[in-house]
Amino acid sequence: MPSIPGRWCFADGSWKEGDSFSGQGWYSTLEGFDGLLGARNVRASLSPLHAEMEALLWAMVCMRNLRQFQVTFATDCSQLVKMISTPEE
Repeated sequence: MPSIPGRWCFADGSWKEGDSFSGQGWYSTLEGFDGLLGARNVRASLSPLHAEMEALLWAMVCMRNLRQFQVTFATDCSQLVKMISTPEE
């Protein structure tokens, strides 16, 4: 369990060169409650980074639609974290 309390949402995208589809998934946790999750198959993204970004955006939309407005999002894509953390670069 993450050390920062509250709702967490872990997002991930999958991509393979030459495939027609990309995968997107998220899992949301909140201590004391059952987890929420979503997974879908979409038209192939342009690159692995695009797949990760699209998965994160979809997770954010899902959290908003579930009326979960105070969420900490997490990803395993360090390139995406860097891009979001330093948008001026």
